[in-house]
Amino acid sequence: MKYFNLFLVLFFASIVVFPQGNIVTTYETLEEKILVHYELNGDDSKEYDISLVVKRTSDKKFEYKPSNISGDVGKGKFASGKRTISWILSKKEIDLFSEGDDFYFEVGADLIKGGISWYYYVGGAVLAGGGAALFLLKPKTTSTTETLPTPPGRP
Repeated sequence: MKYFNLFLVLFFASIVVFPQGNIVTTYETLEEKILVHYELNGDDSKEYDISLVVKRTSDKKFEYKPSNISGDVGKGKFASGKRTISWILSKKEIDLFSEGDDFYFEVGADLIKGGISWYYYVGGAVLAGGGAALFLLKPKTTSTTETLPTPPGRP
């Protein structure tokens, strides 16, 4: 276990703080767990979809999405304060990252758009179309004016 901790320190030693637009990322290692801390500078009343990816500086195509992560990840309001993602490493992941020391974390944040759902627009269009069809396709009524005979005179 002593060598494993040394491995994790050397493994992630190249990156201390990695700014990604409006996200600042740091990390710490604990036994077989890695804690990734981030601060998202954004509107704290809005929801974001947070994701974690491990990348390499030497291989731009390398991208690994950790499987066993928990904490402040996924959909939610994560814009205020320091947040933490916990990643428990599996044996497969330990083997995968045993070679190299140029790995870094990238925390992604996609703003979840609010507003009216598309089915409200479809429903409104159906109602407007139905109303227009009733108005335009109703049978035409012809009004005829008949002249009535004049009433008889008074005696």
